[in-house]
Amino acid sequence: MADSLVNSNVNVIKAVPPPLNGKATVYLIPIYISAATAASPEFHAALYPTLEAGAPFASAEFGKPTGGLGMVQMIHFHDSEWGDFHEMLIIPGVFEYPDPKVKGGVAHNRRMTAIYTDTRSGCYNARKRCCSPSADCNFPKHMARFDWKDHADGTTTIAVFPYKADQSTDASPWFSFKYTPGWLPGIPMTTKVFAMLGVDLTLVQPPLPEGKGVGPVPKVGSEEVDSAAGGEAGTEEIGTDTWAKVLPYQYTPNSVLGWGDTTRPDGTFFAPFTTSASTLAIKMTDADVVLPVGERGATPGKKD
Repeated sequence: MADSLVNSNVNVIKAVPPPLNGKATVYLIPIYISAATAASPEFHAALYPTLEAGAPFASAEFGKPTGGLGMVQMIHFHDSEWGDFHEMLIIPGVFEYPDPKVKGGVAHNRRMTAIYTDTRSGCYNARKRCCSPSADCNFPKHMARFDWKDHADGTTTIAVFPYKADQSTDASPWFSFKYTPGWLPGIPMTTKVFAMLGVDLTLVQPPLPEGKGVGPVPKVGSEEVDSAAGGEAGTEEIGTDTWAKVLPYQYTPNSVLGWGDTTRPDGTFFAPFTTSASTLAIKMTDADVVLPVGERGATPGKKD
């Protein structure tokens, strides 16, 4: 099993070859995004980290959001090649982008627009090394502080505080989540069920811009952590120059339907498609999470 988060050298950047296989607790919020919401300025402002928002990654040239089924996930990897870490990701529906195989044509696939983690190695590998040593994964991952608490009554609360360039975080979380379990017993679940329903979860990701990163973070919770040492030199916000295609996979023998609340402490919501204090949420316990070796370049997928 992986060490605890504090003992897993959160500041070391170490390149890990694909695939990624891990055991994790996963919270999944299905979301449906209308075409009007996908075209709104609020959608763009909420869905892209600052670095990617000002780069071709988020431009019409590299694709436009069209809405459809998407998801928000919170994941605690407790055993993986990347160590013990947390992450939160957003896949806001389908994007239309230039078809690389047909001149003047368009293709449609889902895309991850933002992802946050609390280890520099996890950030580096998600941006650069998920696919293969010669290809990139292009997940727009950035460093954040996570306040993740599992409570005695079965609820879980998660708050995400992205780091600023000076290594500080806002006092109020950018993303806030509370999970309350339902009454249904644990049942098996796999993300392959979406394919059975005609929903293609393949992610096609544009190239990423290079960032300066935040450097070694000073603390994880109240614990001091190691300063950056060893591993592969360079920023955790590494840039890429090719498109990437990958289909992640998750399976658990024990999932529980429950309710999620994404209301922030000030009563607002982080995105225009999460405006209800009660939404369906799924908890996947001891889940197998696999990020297989992906493909260089983008290929057209199918549209919902």
